[in-house]
Amino acid sequence: MSKIKMSLRLLSAVLFLLIGSPYAWAEDTIRLAVAANFAAPLKNIVDEYSHQTGEKLSITISSSGTLYAQIIHGANFDVFFSADTQRPRALIDAGRISESDVVPYAQGRLAFVTHDHAIIENGLTDENVNTLLEQHRLAIANPKLAPYGVAAQQALVNLGLWDDIKPSLVMGKNVQQTYQFFTTKNVGAALVAYSLVKNSAPSVLVPDNVYSPIVQSLAILTPHSQEKLDTHTKLDTHTKLDTHTKLDTHRSKHERVKAFVDYVLSVGVQEKLVELGYKPVLPVQRAISE
Repeated sequence: MSKIKMSLRLLSAVLFLLIGSPYAWAEDTIRLAVAANFAAPLKNIVDEYSHQTGEKLSITISSSGTLYAQIIHGANFDVFFSADTQRPRALIDAGRISESDVVPYAQGRLAFVTHDHAIIENGLTDENVNTLLEQHRLAIANPKLAPYGVAAQQALVNLGLWDDIKPSLVMGKNVQQTYQFFTTKNVGAALVAYSLVKNSAPSVLVPDNVYSPIVQSLAILTPHSQEKLDTHTKLDTHTKLDTHTKLDTHRSKHERVKAFVDYVLSVGVQEKLVELGYKPVLPVQRAISE
């Protein structure tokens, strides 16, 4: 072997020891898969958590249906933040995770957004909506892929509008794309997650009684997750995390993942989710009201 090749191999070995394998860095990162409606809140949560603990987390965004299919086909995520509970529970049925790996983290709300300010001012009445939809197309997320699309379909059916509007519906692959159809004025109205429009566009909340509750659950996908999640955690995110929550490289990957999940379920984070257009999960809602 030439001296040059030997030198290059020696240099590679030294660099490996100094900075580690790129695969090791990837393995050290907690990988999060999130439904589009919760992407922005999760990014804020991740930024704060990383700043306080030094933990490395990455985020992949898509529809719940698409992410579920990727997981079933072997995608290597640590936590799946679905926009429903059906798909995390389907992972239990498929034998991929256990019952204790699934827990609700938020409850979504459906909103009607339109460029017609009269409807925003007068409310979501049958007459107003029918008048609007006679002139403009409506966008919803695809019910086959996105839970907010299921809720939108249920709302239109229960409002007696589904049969008339179905031929001219525009469907996005997720709720984020659906909202983009509206913001780019490709449609005159859209049914989307309230969290997307609460602080960015005039909207009307769709009555809760015309669609099933949008209970959003997460699933821990890392192996050996026998510990039961504590949904009553009292961690106060308005203050710095305790020193024992700092990144500990001796903890298992599952322990680190669970620590992040506990943070998402904490009272402080749940309070922030309320401000962003969600309802908190029930145990935390009771804690907030106490």
